[in-house]
Amino acid sequence: MEAEGIVQEQAEQQEQPCPRCGRPVADGAVYCPHCCGAPRLRGDTRHIMRAGLRGGAAGLFLGSLCAVILLWFWGDVRGTRGIAFGCVVTFLTTGLLLGLTRGRGWR
Repeated sequence: MEAEGIVQEQAEQQEQPCPRCGRPVADGAVYCPHCCGAPRLRGDTRHIMRAGLRGGAAGLFLGSLCAVILLWFWGDVRGTRGIAFGCVVTFLTTGLLLGLTRGRGWR
């Protein structure tokens, strides 16, 4: 009996009212499950998103640089454009993943 009361009190303490509908929502929730209210991003989530965007931008820059150098050396011959595009996509994806990983704090 006493344990149920403690668990219920902890659950109530970890809930906040939704700014849109007013129903209780878990403290770390990204959106309200009742009304699908606007996202409530915490500071650490924004930090991770910014790190991912920085990594993606760096990857896009490096991939574009790689593609320009590749096209400059070998010219615009058959197949080179596909390889250059593959470089851009690969560097962009790698930069995005590394940025998200670094922002999350994983090593």
